[in-house]
Amino acid sequence: MKIKSIYLRNWRCFSSAGFPVKSRLIITGPCGSGKTSLLEAICFLRDLARGQSLEEVVDRRGGLSHLRNLEARYPETDIILMLYLRDRERRDWIYRLKFGEEGSTLIIKEELIWKNSTLLMRRPDKEDKKNPIRKKESCLSPRLIPASLELLASFMRTFHYENPSPELLRNQDLIKPQDLLIRIAQTPDRLRKIRLSRISEVIKRLIEGFGQLKVERDFFGRWHLSVSCQHWRPRVSWQSWDQWPDGAIRLFSIFWSILEKDTPILIEEPEIGLHPEAVSNLPRLMRELTKRSHRPPQLIITTHHPSIIKDRLIKPAEIVLLIPDKPGTKVAVGWPKDLVINFLENKATLTEEMKARLKAEEQPCLPLFSEPMSRRK
Repeated sequence: MKIKSIYLRNWRCFSSAGFPVKSRLIITGPCGSGKTSLLEAICFLRDLARGQSLEEVVDRRGGLSHLRNLEARYPETDIILMLYLRDRERRDWIYRLKFGEEGSTLIIKEELIWKNSTLLMRRPDKEDKKNPIRKKESCLSPRLIPASLELLASFMRTFHYENPSPELLRNQDLIKPQDLLIRIAQTPDRLRKIRLSRISEVIKRLIEGFGQLKVERDFFGRWHLSVSCQHWRPRVSWQSWDQWPDGAIRLFSIFWSILEKDTPILIEEPEIGLHPEAVSNLPRLMRELTKRSHRPPQLIITTHHPSIIKDRLIKPAEIVLLIPDKPGTKVAVGWPKDLVINFLENKATLTEEMKARLKAEEQPCLPLFSEPMSRRK
């Protein structure tokens, strides 16, 4: 299953915005324009599908007042999140969530799911009216999910957010199953060696002196990741990953996820800790790894570094430029790359050409549905 597009309404800095998603999406803009907010919207839906209640998911993000757009006005104050998806059998899915306050209670006000224009789920339903507590939980939660929606729910649970902290990776407790070293250790030996070999080939081209990678267990059964280091001595020495540069640790975590996952990966600023020359080569190498993956994942990448956008393999249709504005961040899709680069390099200064484009182009509107497109099965 793949994401085709994302729509947001009254979500953080977005009053109303839409984002088309292909195999790769590059989201750029100045600080505070909403790059992380877009990724957070996808993670919000993922957490609901994993079984967390609406209150838990909202409280973890600072409460409803931190999620609602400041320009939201009565009666349109509810937050709406929508995903358009397509599965491997080329069937189209639509997921729409609307939530807000009813009195002083935070509830899901509307949850709709379509499959090939057939309405599969419409909430609140009769069960919700009998038991109002159900309105605080998504129908994709493992406790409420019907069999007809398991494909959609299982896909949304696998959204992977990748913003590795080198310090946290160095000091993993190796207890949680999502810890990187445990994920590597649980990979079959032959497949693990192939992935480590591919990653070492790529990182060598970004970081000088980087050698081969290996994973071993010590006497106490603990896993260790090491790299061979080339120096003036005739024998190669091995360096544990807790001694690697921060940029190398981040790159390894991102590259491993690209080879491991077959569902959307949300990557936050992969250029952190890298030399500008390495940053300019990063998109090409990520594309190379994606192609060598068994099932290439969708990559949704945020960045404010112009060197990533300058890569000739990145097409304008894959770039979304976020432009801060008082009512809500403006979304520019498919603009010429020179305009985007000039905007980033000139401290987010709008040129006359950009102002004219924004005025001529209509901002993405959230699709609204008042009636089902066909009868519910």
